[in-house]
Amino acid sequence: MISLAKFKIKEILISLKEIVLNTPEVIGTIFFASKMGLLTYLCSSYLGVAGLLAFLVYDNSETFVYIFLSGIMKTMSPIVEVLHKERDFEAVQYIISRSLKHVLLISLPVSIIFFIYPEILLTLFNIVDPYYSEVICLAIRITSFSLVGRCMSYLMANYTQAIEQNRISSIITFLEEFVFAVGGALILTRLVGGIGIWISILIAECLPVLVYVIYVVRQQYKYKDIIHRFFMLQNSNLITFTLNRDMMGHADDYINDETHQRMNYIGNAFGENATLIRKCLRELSKDIFKHDEDL
Repeated sequence: MISLAKFKIKEILISLKEIVLNTPEVIGTIFFASKMGLLTYLCSSYLGVAGLLAFLVYDNSETFVYIFLSGIMKTMSPIVEVLHKERDFEAVQYIISRSLKHVLLISLPVSIIFFIYPEILLTLFNIVDPYYSEVICLAIRITSFSLVGRCMSYLMANYTQAIEQNRISSIITFLEEFVFAVGGALILTRLVGGIGIWISILIAECLPVLVYVIYVVRQQYKYKDIIHRFFMLQNSNLITFTLNRDMMGHADDYINDETHQRMNYIGNAFGENATLIRKCLRELSKDIFKHDEDL
């Protein structure tokens, strides 16, 4: 009976692990609700009504950016998903690069404005009490640049899910919505008081981006010539040399080491023109073989 119970517990833990690592949307919703509940409680406990107002203003201030961010996400994710399945990695690179630029062009100026002039939000929410205003302005100044980190984390979580990297997407969401936010708030409030809530928000929104960068560097080091660039895309030149659109798998599954080295040499020598060179050589070869058959 004891061994059977251990086996069931092990199976439950394995199932929970798979759910956490492979369902980023579900995990994000669950932990977001938990985070909001705990942070609301901490704001009330350490800062009272002023803390609750500050948290409310912070949460609603992000709406200004989320309106545009959600539009970018809903446009980017399905397009990237289709292009990635079609192995058109150059197009994926273009789409995500443009999306990243748009996110930064929207979130960065708003963050700077909130940092310099938090009084804008006081006027917008009609807050005139001096004590409340002081607490809210401090909270907005500390959390202002977390808006950039949150947008970046949200973009990377959606992007990695679109390119079928659900594990890193779930990890980013889990760290942002729970580990750094909740854990950081519980630790920092004990060390520095109510201001620790705003610091934990800043940390929770920015550190997941660093985690993504570390993961990408590790993947590039592990797979070297197969994975390249910041967005975990396979080397387009290498894929074009060795795969057709209806073939699946990594290039190394279809070529030997000598051929692999030669194609890498061609790719490095001609850069972005390597694909065009390959097509020209293929057409030239077809013409030669066709001419030989006619003879």
